[in-house]
Amino acid sequence: MTISDQIELRTNWKIYAEEFHQTLLISQKQHSRFPDIHSNQYITENPITAFERKYLMSKHLLWQVNTHIENDLKTDLTANLRAAPDE
Repeated sequence: MTISDQIELRTNWKIYAEEFHQTLLISQKQHSRFPDIHSNQYITENPITAFERKYLMSKHLLWQVNTHIENDLKTDLTANLRAAPDE
């Protein structure tokens, strides 16, 4: 099992996207693990959840924040995932 090297947040709450973006920026300043952080309003033709589809149909604005994870953090997270007990 492995973890993706991408982090993506999709939401219809602008403040939630802004706070998540700020959190990534703070983490980047402290640990240098998220080199490219992007935040934007978006429209998709392929919603990935029922909620996203509902918000698109009702003309809500949608927000997206994405970045990629540096290899050392991905390695640490993957090791922690493998060490976690199965439930």
